[in-house]
Amino acid sequence: MDYIRSNYKNFSIGAYYKNVKAEFRETSEEAFKSTICKICNFELGKKSISLIEFAHSIRDSKFEVLKSQESELYWNDVLSTRTVNKRLYAHLLSEDSVVEAIQNHETKKNKTLERHPNQEEPQSHNNFRVHIFKSGYAVLKNQPSESHLETVDNVIATQQPVSLADHLDHLAHSLLKLPSSSEREMPLKLSISRILYLVGGPTLPIQKNYFLKKDLSANLIEYMSLKPILGPGLSQEMSSVYGES
Repeated sequence: MDYIRSNYKNFSIGAYYKNVKAEFRETSEEAFKSTICKICNFELGKKSISLIEFAHSIRDSKFEVLKSQESELYWNDVLSTRTVNKRLYAHLLSEDSVVEAIQNHETKKNKTLERHPNQEEPQSHNNFRVHIFKSGYAVLKNQPSESHLETVDNVIATQQPVSLADHLDHLAHSLLKLPSSSEREMPLKLSISRILYLVGGPTLPIQKNYFLKKDLSANLIEYMSLKPILGPGLSQEMSSVYGES
């Protein structure tokens, strides 16, 4: 309600949803309707009359704002993010097997170094991959390790990316250098999982910018051509039918 009180003169349903961090459409719409109805029942006063008039206009329109294009765009973004998170489940929530594999790798390496202390381990891209995943995973769990990051910084100087997977590892490394933010989280998740995201949102521009900076526009065009062509979604009329049912 505080957001509506402060912003009813320039009300935006999308901004309202972002403010309340709406996750589920049905419950969020019911909460919004309930709040508007409560405001409609406020006692009239000099300070409240404009707010009450706003609430009445929303209610009298049968809450058309909930079916607006702005509202649809917000929920499309929510569904898109939810779909990506499901795809990442196999990569990031299978932490037991991933962490176990990394720990086994470290154990074998340490035993080898104990037997041959003067033998330097060749830094292949597979080793770099292990380090970058370990560092990215720790950062996403809010448990960043300076030793992991230092190792990645040392190894990357000897690595030349060749494949798409290699480039996504290097992109993940560049993202690790950025300050922690919600805008960085999704691109980092996708990059350490070696997923090229072609749908949209904030991730696509970050990945595109990496390839353009590396003078790999031809590669980017090739990868973008793999994006499936999606048919049109529900029309506004059909969305309204489902909304009323």
